[in-house]
Parts: sequence; structure tokens; C-alpha cells
Amino acid sequence: MQTRAFYLGLILSLLFIRCGGEKQAEKKVIKPVKYAAVEQLGGAIIKSFNGTSQSGAETKLSFRTSGLIVKLEVKVGDHVKKGQLLAMLDLNDLKLNLQKATASLQSAQSQVETAKSSFDRIRELYQGNSASLNDYEQARNNYSAAQAAYQNAKKTLELQGSQLDYAKIIAPTDGVVSMVSGEINEFAAAGSPLIIINSNQNDIEVNVGVTENYISKITNGDEAEVRFTGIAEQKFKGVVSEVGFASAYTATSPVVLKLTEISKQMRPGMPVEVTFTFGDREERSTLSVPVSAVGQDHEGTFVFVLKPLQKNTYSATKTMIETGALKNEGFVVISGIREGDYVATAGLRRLYDGMEVKLLHH
Repeated sequence: MQTRAFYLGLILSLLFIRCGGEKQAEKKVIKPVKYAAVEQLGGAIIKSFNGTSQSGAETKLSFRTSGLIVKLEVKVGDHVKKGQLLAMLDLNDLKLNLQKATASLQSAQSQVETAKSSFDRIRELYQGNSASLNDYEQARNNYSAAQAAYQNAKKTLELQGSQLDYAKIIAPTDGVVSMVSGEINEFAAAGSPLIIINSNQNDIEVNVGVTENYISKITNGDEAEVRFTGIAEQKFKGVVSEVGFASAYTATSPVVLKLTEISKQMRPGMPVEVTFTFGDREERSTLSVPVSAVGQDHEGTFVFVLKPLQKNTYSATKTMIETGALKNEGFVVISGIREGDYVATAGLRRLYDGMEVKLLHH
């Protein structure tokens, strides 16, 4: 009886755990929501973004075959000349393969000579009616096969010879080494950049990541103020030359700026801060929020501000706001939220304070 009660209790416990697990699994379903950023309208908007400097004339160098690095003749900052050997892989296996290919070519050449001699002899016998047509065709086919084998062996030898060149990195131009990503006795994969050379020290660019609520305001030719972390109390002017698209792995879009003035202190890879000025300095600025993001209940007017948690998830936080006039862009916001805040723009009735959500990208 006690045993039966024990098993009954065990079954009930397992059912309870299973049901509890299913409820927890249901809670882990994260709802995607449409969203928009709170924007500033009118007036001058001054925003700064962090980035790094880079060379506009850099060359990435890699091996064209894989192997173990046995020579690495340069380090960061070295000046190199065109044609200079920079790095080399272990050539032992490649040299052995080259020797085998050379031997194979010599053997194939010997077989061609033997087959040709046999074919010439059979042809003369055939012309004198001393050999059959079958013998003649067999000798001709053997000669053709030997010639094909020779051509294949020749191509293999050429390929093995190229492999020796592929195992070396030669400087294609004069320049300065800005990156070395490997060391001696490390394995290098074919095509993976090992050395970067800047061929023009005076060609410095700046690359910054701009958030999605400002990238649409930037176009080629726009000017910005650039500060280098390592160059104190100096400002430089940059002109936008490229505006990219955001990738699937980041919420920012890359923007490249050309500097109108170059300092001897500038180096590729230095941290920079780029400041853009949007709008008219004389006009008064206001905050705006989309109409679809605003809800009302007995407590007043509210929005759901999406605050980041982790792993691309956000917390929908109910936030009371004070609104002003309704404009084409949405409601003017007097208080309650800040510029750049993300707010939910759909399904407000299905959201609750503290609900975990993820962004539904446009």
C-alpha cells in the first residue's frame, strides 16, 4: 500500500513539473513589436558618434595557400619597398610535391618518346601491309594517350611551381605596415589577411557608426567635426564620402568621412569622435512622437518606452508623458521621454508594463 502511494505521488509530481515547465516555456515566447525613435524636430541637433581612423589606400595581403608561417620579416610601423619579401610559409612539402611533379613529367616525356617510336614503326609496317589496321590504331591511340598524360604532367608541374609563389607574401607597393595578425609557427589560412600596408600615409579616413534615427539625415558631401583621442585640443573637418547600410549584427550604419587636413600625428586605427550638426541653429527645437505610439487610460497619456535588456530583448516600460500640439510628424512631447528613446508604435493594448519584447525591424 505504501509502495502504491509512493508511485502515485511520484506520477503526480512529474505531471506538476511538466505542467510548470510548459507554463515557463510559454512565458519565454518573446513578442516582436513595431517601434520608432523619439526625434527632435526643428532647431540644431548636435550628435556625436564614435569611430576609428583608417587608411584610404590600404592593401590587405594574404597567402594564396595554407601552411605554417616560418618567416615574418615585418612588424607594425615598418616601411617596406615594392618587391620585398614580407612573409613565407614552410616550403618543405611544396618542394617535395614539386620534385614529384618534375619526376612525373620526365616519366611522361619518356612514355611519349616510346609511344611515338612504336607508332612510327607500326605505321611503316602497316603501309607495307605487314601490320593490321588494329595494330596501327592501337599504336596511334597509345601515342595520343601518352601525349595527353604528358600535357597533364606539365600542367601539374606548373601548378606546383605556382604553389611556391603562393606561399610567399611580396610587397606589391611601397608603404607602411599597419597590421600584422600572425606570428612565426602559427598556421595561416589561404586568403586570410595577414599583413596590411598603407601605401599613402597622407590618405586618412574616418569610419563611424551612426544610429538608425540619424543615418537618414546624412548624405554625401555633408561636413562634420572630427576629434582624435590621441591628438588633444585639435579639431579637424571631415566630409562624408560614403553612407552605408546597417548590417544584421549591428543597429548602426557605417559612414566614411574624408579629412580636409592631415596631421603628422594621425595614424590608422586611432579612436575618433565625429560630431554632426543637423537642422537650423536659429529655429526652436521640439521632441516628437508618432501618433500610433500614444495611448490614453484613466491615468492619462502614455507610451511604452522600450528599454534594452540583453540578447536583443527589451522591456516595455509604461511611461506617462505630456503632449502638446499635433503636427504632421506626430505629437509634440513636452515631458516624460527623451530624444532617442525607442517607443512601441503598434499593439499597445496587448502590452503591459515590464513585458519582455524584441524589436520588429522594418
